[in-house]
Amino acid sequence: MAPVNRRRNKLGQFKSQLRIKARDSEKASNNVIEEHNYTSAHMCLGFNGCNVCCPGLNKLNAARKISTNDLILKGRRIVEFRVLIEGLSNCAKCLCGPLYLSLQTVKAEMKVGLAGYLYVQCTYCGNVNRVPYGKKQKKVTGQRGMPSFCVNTKLGAAMIDSVGGPQRMNNFLATLNLPTVNNKNLKVMERRAGEMIEKFADENMANESQKAFIDEMREVAAQEMDSNADSFDKELGVAIIEDEFKGDPSLIEKCNSGAFDLLTESNSSSPQPPAKTMPVEKHVGVLNRPASTKTKKKIIFPSKARSGMTVAADHAWQKRGYDSLTGHTFLISKRNKVLKTVIKHRSCATCKWWKRNRPGQRIRSHRCVWNHNGSARMMESEAGLLALKEMSSQDICQQWPISWTLL
Repeated sequence: MAPVNRRRNKLGQFKSQLRIKARDSEKASNNVIEEHNYTSAHMCLGFNGCNVCCPGLNKLNAARKISTNDLILKGRRIVEFRVLIEGLSNCAKCLCGPLYLSLQTVKAEMKVGLAGYLYVQCTYCGNVNRVPYGKKQKKVTGQRGMPSFCVNTKLGAAMIDSVGGPQRMNNFLATLNLPTVNNKNLKVMERRAGEMIEKFADENMANESQKAFIDEMREVAAQEMDSNADSFDKELGVAIIEDEFKGDPSLIEKCNSGAFDLLTESNSSSPQPPAKTMPVEKHVGVLNRPASTKTKKKIIFPSKARSGMTVAADHAWQKRGYDSLTGHTFLISKRNKVLKTVIKHRSCATCKWWKRNRPGQRIRSHRCVWNHNGSARMMESEAGLLALKEMSSQDICQQWPISWTLL
């Protein structure tokens, strides 16, 4: 007699136990939660979806610098609304828009300092768009690589101006609940901001040097004209200027020999046509016309006595005494404007580290600031002489050349 626990099909035949076990194991492996899903063909249970409903999500999950979990919802961000709205205007693939900014469409975030990118999914085609929420810039136009954010450059300028080193900056950001930045990245931001500040300072000092030179030359020329005003002849309308004569020397000989007088006598003896006279009544209105309201500009000639500019040099050390590692020199004009700066360094931290930890190896390329060999007392004279030489090499004014006198 057949066993009772065996199953039968519709025709009354016995079923194979192997087929039943295989079917049960397949159902258990699939882990089917909803057996009859008539509403949709795919059911996603992830936080940001899966690669089926969001193409390209696996690449975002594999990236180290991109966070796709619930950490993107924590903390504060510095957002520029104009840049964010322009990025959400349309999709980069289907050109439909605008993109919706919600918890379902924002799939990931990549933080770049205080700024970053949001990965927003398009609701029409499913493409994931990278939208920045901060203004970007490039050091050189056409440079390869990702651009830097302006807020990070300003962060480096704040480190130079007021806050201080990387540790103080991170403490400040943590207090405001803003995302902290790695110390190496903060030093990169500081160097980038320092280069821009130095470039702007050099351009400003060059403009102030040109203005100070032109103003001083005008003052000297005005003093020379006032000194020559004593010899002004009101009848002839000429003035004697103490300078060498650069004209034709034969004119001086004619003037001394009286050739001009003979020429005027011969011309006066020759018959001349009668002068035409006009009635005065027709020109009464012209004679009574008021004077012109235009102001005449005072002509100032270039200075002949000297060509140069007066500056005051001042040097100081970063540390009190004569063992300071840095020193700075400033050239200041009469109007209290800084015209030139020179900074002297007796050491370089990067070069020291490589010589101490990697002796015999080639030092990596970096911005070396080591430009002085010797004692700190020698910085004052060398920096002052270097500042004058660099300033004399500049083309401040093409009309009047500059001459320097070192005392």
